[in-house]
Amino acid sequence: MSDAPHNMTRRDVVLRGLGAAGITAFAPSLAWAQGRSETLLVVQELGPNSLDMQGVGSNQTVNGLSWNCYDRLLSYASKTLPDGTVSYDREKLAPELAESWEVAADGMSCTFKLRKDAKFARR
Repeated sequence: MSDAPHNMTRRDVVLRGLGAAGITAFAPSLAWAQGRSETLLVVQELGPNSLDMQGVGSNQTVNGLSWNCYDRLLSYASKTLPDGTVSYDREKLAPELAESWEVAADGMSCTFKLRKDAKFARR
């Protein structure tokens, strides 16, 4: 099989389709959840219309997708609620890719110091 999509033959498409069907057939046996109480089911009316959450016209679903797929400079800190549940503290920031940050005196910009082990994806 060729790795280049523009060189795919009908045979390649059929073989890949059969492979996907085979994986789908065995997927239920690969699930780790022991019961319904350990299974997360997410149902949404629509999907993301982009992978760029800063893009013009990106919908709310893009924010959820990007939150789970991309690393951020900062995130919300966590806090424990009275019932013991851990939640985001939307009044405090915590570092992710940024090791530290400094807000300018005029409040109009920030300077971030990145972690030394931060990696950038290459295309």
